[in-house]
Amino acid sequence: METITPIIAFLTFPVAAGAAFVGYIASASSTVIGVAAIITVVTFISIWAVLRTQAGLRRRLHSTNELLAAIIVAIVGLMLALGGIAAVTPVWIIAGLVVLAGAYGIARPSLREVRS
Repeated sequence: METITPIIAFLTFPVAAGAAFVGYIASASSTVIGVAAIITVVTFISIWAVLRTQAGLRRRLHSTNELLAAIIVAIVGLMLALGGIAAVTPVWIIAGLVVLAGAYGIARPSLREVRS
């Protein structure tokens, strides 16, 4: 957890800013900026809480180039999806989910090695 906690903390602001930007573009409402920030913070606290309980997974997971690329792609997908959720815009939500599915596809070989 000593590595995961600062990474999640440092990623919260850029993802919240990206989600707010996407939400504002989608709806042209300034209220969406605050909603996107709140949704992002709740999402990252949830991710942190889940990762906290997965000590075995964290020990076996090695940072490969594919895994790091998947994390970067997943961050972009989270920005799109959370901005779409904040603006209640299905197009951006679906776009974010497609990008997250792509990130899972990139990370799949690394995750398969961890399970075996």
